[in-house]
Amino acid sequence: VRAALAGRRPYHFASSAFAGAFEIATPVDTRALRAKAVELARNPGREWWDAPARSITRGVAVPLTSEMHVVPTVDAFGVENGSMALSSFEEAKAVAESAIAMTKELAAAPTTTIDAIRTATRLAEDRLFDPDGPYAPQLVANQARDFHKQDGVTEIEESIQAAPFERRMNDLLLADERRGVVRVDRANPAVVCCVANFSNFLDLSRKVLRNLDVGAPVLVLSRGGTAQHAYRWSVLLAEALGEAARPDEDLLTNPRSLVHFACCDLATQRRLLADVLGEAPLFLTGSRAAAAAVKELARRTFASTGGPNTMFLCADNGLDVGAFARATRDAAFIEHSGQCTALRHLVAPGAHSLTASDLEQRLLAPRNGAGPGYDAALSVTAIEALEAGQFSSLLSEAPGLSQEKSSSTPTTTTTTKAGGDADALPAHSIADELQAQGYHVVAGASSSPAATTTTTTTEGAPLAVRDAADKVAWRVRERSAPEASWKPDEHWRRIVLDVTSPASRAALLDERNEDALAAWLLEAQPISVAVNKASVSDAEALAWARRLWERSACVVFSIGDVAQPAITPQARPQEGEIFGEVPPRATLDKHTAAPVVVPGSTPAAAASYTTAYLDGLATHLDALPPVVRSIVEACESRHAKGYCVAVYEYLRDAAVGPRSGANADGGRDCLWGLQRPPLGRETPRGVTWLRVSAADAFDAAAPSLVAFAATNAASQLRVSVHPRNADALAKIADALRAPALLDDVFARHRTDAQFEADVRDHAPWNVLRAADYDCGAKASTNGLDYGLASVFVARLFPFGHVKSTRGLDRDFRDAFADSPKWLRLAQ
Repeated sequence: VRAALAGRRPYHFASSAFAGAFEIATPVDTRALRAKAVELARNPGREWWDAPARSITRGVAVPLTSEMHVVPTVDAFGVENGSMALSSFEEAKAVAESAIAMTKELAAAPTTTIDAIRTATRLAEDRLFDPDGPYAPQLVANQARDFHKQDGVTEIEESIQAAPFERRMNDLLLADERRGVVRVDRANPAVVCCVANFSNFLDLSRKVLRNLDVGAPVLVLSRGGTAQHAYRWSVLLAEALGEAARPDEDLLTNPRSLVHFACCDLATQRRLLADVLGEAPLFLTGSRAAAAAVKELARRTFASTGGPNTMFLCADNGLDVGAFARATRDAAFIEHSGQCTALRHLVAPGAHSLTASDLEQRLLAPRNGAGPGYDAALSVTAIEALEAGQFSSLLSEAPGLSQEKSSSTPTTTTTTKAGGDADALPAHSIADELQAQGYHVVAGASSSPAATTTTTTTEGAPLAVRDAADKVAWRVRERSAPEASWKPDEHWRRIVLDVTSPASRAALLDERNEDALAAWLLEAQPISVAVNKASVSDAEALAWARRLWERSACVVFSIGDVAQPAITPQARPQEGEIFGEVPPRATLDKHTAAPVVVPGSTPAAAASYTTAYLDGLATHLDALPPVVRSIVEACESRHAKGYCVAVYEYLRDAAVGPRSGANADGGRDCLWGLQRPPLGRETPRGVTWLRVSAADAFDAAAPSLVAFAATNAASQLRVSVHPRNADALAKIADALRAPALLDDVFARHRTDAQFEADVRDHAPWNVLRAADYDCGAKASTNGLDYGLASVFVARLFPFGHVKSTRGLDRDFRDAFADSPKWLRLAQ
């Protein structure tokens, strides 16, 4: 069975074939692309008004009629920039039903049809992202106009570089489908909710094109703000697909007909999800609040969500170091705080001793080496930044903090909750709200006379400081670590920075402070953490960084130093710097069906094993280790037995410790792979509770038991069984007793009330409920079928990468490669 399986896990995250598919990314010459994009952005014409955004059915925009409800569209900063014709619910439903009808037509299509669609899709993709072609400059220009993106060129480059890997994964997925191993979901259209930033890479490339690649129809939902860009790339995509198809191909085999776009308001979209598209896989990148709202309506939501990205400066008075100050500014200002990995939280010893003017000088006009602070402009337009190749400029077109109205209800009473945030604020504008919470707003004009004490004048200040007036805010608090419950507001497209200021480097690295920081990281779950050492050879900070990483579950963890600082917006998934945006594990089901791994095969998330394949696996138990075999033999269903074998075989190939990034010698040294739940002195924080209720069959708990019992994470599982479920308790005890795991992975009789009390008292890292995994179904995210083992395992264990800003960094590898945090098979 192992020989048979060896070639059938290649598109699974961290498998040997997955790891072997990475290559050093080839640089892309983007000079002509940049020049043409700037020209187009500066001469936009009237198309966004004269040809309103509207719904698209089978690759063709619906005709404009006088009865259509045409409304203005606005850009990322609320400025009118065109119009769109909103479809009614019945009209939008017709678009969705057209996409659903396509799935029925494809159900009986031969493999030659899927191959023709794949070929045409890739030809169209090549044309769309060709830096010397007509489409890529338009994509960049539209993004600069609508989102005010400064660096859309790099996004095109990353799309080009990631495509070969993700195409390879899709090819292997389709090959397994033809072997009868998996079933690709073409029974439902893939629904895509577009993100504001990175829409070219995340939405167009990873979500839409990768689903079209395997012959799955796609339905794109319009946005409220920045609606134009998503519609315009949908039109360009349909056009490129039409050009790529053979002239003799019919409607079905021309992939243009697989493209649908529903241009409708939010209420209509919610009705579509609830009434028409409830079983469709939905792909979303956005805030945790948005993901939770969508997941309530679409249970097969695959969401990537935000988090308070954090940088640590492991040096006394770190902001006095020009390199650290510049790194802080670049990370916080990237895309005018319009990137998911933008810095939101800085930990800088000694920052509380600096005056407001000192901080302005350091953060806005940091020194070049030992010289004076430079007097350079920060504020430019997005198009000017695009032309100059900048990514972290202040945007002159962005509204000031005093110009944005706060959604808080003005009041004269202010109360403070844990962490320093205010419950009731005398707020009229965002600037007022921030000032009332203790933030310093650079020369911020205020609409409330009572809230002006935290602003400063910029008269006579460096140009960079004057540019930042009313657009940058920060709050410095003297504390060694945030409270575990502190969750800062995201402040999307506002440059707002919280600074935690320990008294000294020693206070930051103190063992007790390490406990507090680890607790906060688990509660807040940043996307990205950057740790900067005081020197290249700072062994103490490197060892501290390893311990902090081991006690967290962050997907992106970077190590830099004073000569080559690490910043939070720093990941190249196409070279093995695995990326993902995962909410705190205890709230995973509230936001997403499963974590999203970048790069990878997007349609694999919604794929499932065939029952025939699982039946075959169920008969091959001789090679399984004793603990896994005992669990499998206790299952009643042959499908459940086979699924447990599939989970183990995946782990046998993927849980091998760290794998190396593709460009460790010429770029950044990187280790990536599956990880154990958080380690550390406070055991409950790294523990997973598995609940087996009164009505749950043992089979529903078996895949989770296999995943833990077969690996070095076994001691981090606790099982709670309802007193009325004696059968499940007996089977769990029997299965785990022989390998002496029962003392660690214990099964206890607990009522529902007792279990919920246990969760409250122990605050486990993750809570699994067997009812959610019945027949491997919701673990698989498919409701009726068994999803891929890698998707299931990603729900149980952390994943991601840790990297050094230096290539072939021996100290880094010595510190991290042998960590017990890496997931491995049990010895």
